[in-house]
Amino acid sequence: MKHNALKTSLLLLCGSILCTAMQAQNSLYVHKKDGTEQQYALSGIRKLTFPVGSMVITPASGSATVYFITDIGYFDIKSGNVTGLQITNATAIKVNVYPNPTVQKLNIESEEEIQQLSLYDLQGRIMLQVTPMNTSATLPMTRYANGIYTLHIVTAKGTSIRKIIKTN
Repeated sequence: MKHNALKTSLLLLCGSILCTAMQAQNSLYVHKKDGTEQQYALSGIRKLTFPVGSMVITPASGSATVYFITDIGYFDIKSGNVTGLQITNATAIKVNVYPNPTVQKLNIESEEEIQQLSLYDLQGRIMLQVTPMNTSATLPMTRYANGIYTLHIVTAKGTSIRKIIKTN
């Protein structure tokens, strides 16, 4: 319940920022805790979503960028003319990920075409990113150390995040 309230608050905050900043500039600035900053032109953003524990920026063309909320110091939206930008909650998508725990490979199957798969370690570093553009994919896992990873599965209907355990 608290998680839903927090997510709703974030969405309302972003909507509020977008509405009140309409006369400012045309950018979204993501300030990470490591001191780096990334700027996105609002005219180039198609969708902004907040799946569990992260923020996903989907451009009008190209691959989505995932930021873990724990890595973001703050983000600032300064906008001019915002048309066609959607701020939505991630839709639940049906995805089958197996075997988990895994030793050699990880199979991903979805009812929707998988646009992007991103594997992160627990420090938030991206280990692998692929764009299968298919309803299934297989990721080789032998090159990764034993441990826990997160797999972000992006489809046109939303994002699913799964905990993956790599073992011997």
